Amino acid sequence: MKIVVLGAGVIGVTTAYYLARRGHAVTVLEEHRETAMGTTHANGGQISVSHPESWAAPEVPRMLLRSLRQVDAPIRVSLSWDPAMWTWGLRFLRNCSARRRRRHTAAIARLAVYSQKQLHELCSETDIDFAHHVSGTLHLFTEPGDLERASLLAQARRQFGIAQQLLDRDACVAIEPALADAASRLCGGIYAPADESGDAFLFTRELARICAQQNVAFQYGARALGFEQDNRGIRAVITDQGHVSADCFIVALGIGSSALLRSLDIRAPIFPVKGYSATLPVTNRHAVPDVNIIYEARRVVTSRLGTRLRIAGGADVVGYDGRLDINRAKAVLSPAFALFPQLGEREEAVYWTGLRPMTPDGPPILGRTPYQNLFFNTGHGSLGWTLACGSARAVADLVSGSTPEVDIQDYAFTRFT
Repeated sequence: MKIVVLGAGVIGVTTAYYLARRGHAVTVLEEHRETAMGTTHANGGQISVSHPESWAAPEVPRMLLRSLRQVDAPIRVSLSWDPAMWTWGLRFLRNCSARRRRRHTAAIARLAVYSQKQLHELCSETDIDFAHHVSGTLHLFTEPGDLERASLLAQARRQFGIAQQLLDRDACVAIEPALADAASRLCGGIYAPADESGDAFLFTRELARICAQQNVAFQYGARALGFEQDNRGIRAVITDQGHVSADCFIVALGIGSSALLRSLDIRAPIFPVKGYSATLPVTNRHAVPDVNIIYEARRVVTSRLGTRLRIAGGADVVGYDGRLDINRAKAVLSPAFALFPQLGEREEAVYWTGLRPMTPDGPPILGRTPYQNLFFNTGHGSLGWTLACGSARAVADLVSGSTPEVDIQDYAFTRFT
């Protein structure tokens, strides 16, 4: 089949890769002039299978209320009269129950485990270089109650094959010696030895190069505006560079998915949540964490990317404003320096911001749309890098007429209708 993939971030390019392996003629359309210039560009870097939590959780409404009184709160909400924000927000709050969180977290966990398996197979097939680092993730806690709750969640994740170990303060420092200066702040942690990290930007760029060798065509600077229909479904995608016809179309546009699909009267509940990152050169490897860190109290993560350290965090619900708020970006550094005082020079940090495409319940939207030859692969939130290979493989299998190895109904658009 002739297939058009809309979007050249990590989701779109991995989808193109698996489709090309199936023998399809694939064209990738991307509005930017290069690959991976959107949310993929400088994300947190963690392939965090051990952290498949839905953001819609029972404690989140209280956190949102507290954030209104905190200038440096990890979560910030700027309310507007945008109906999409209110509709999405009410749906999000409706999912903040323990029962719904368990269901949605289970769906994310199954996809994350499957995705990690697909990533390993892809690495074996391609020998792709993306600063891949297998060191595990250490979840750190400063309050005993938070550690106890996280321990219960870790036990529940074992049913999906996600191994995690409960550690006291000394054991945390033994696994990550760079924590020695901050040990007194901690009450313990949870270590997930199988987690990984890698530069999603480098991965996507390199995989796009491999795709091009497999005759995948990339058309950059092409912004999708809508679709041309006939009595069989979608005939072509309309771009500012002209119409591109195909037998099948896959929407992998992240935050751009909702606006494009509205032209077909498809209301995909995806809304942007802005995140920030700072990247520092590693000048003293003994003072910089080697394992991935998730600092739960401040919602900040760190990951090693070769000779660089990526620090990411923040969750700003401010609509489609993609501008870099430098003060919010700098705020992700403070918790990291509190844990690792000799991390480096703050002046050398390179800051970035991106808009995560969030669904109101947590799992992405994969599979069929109301149109027979139009498919979803979007709405991955903060876990796009973790879920990319599994999502792409599942959608490619479905498009090709095979039954995906994961239950695609867990991620179907019909759950919102």
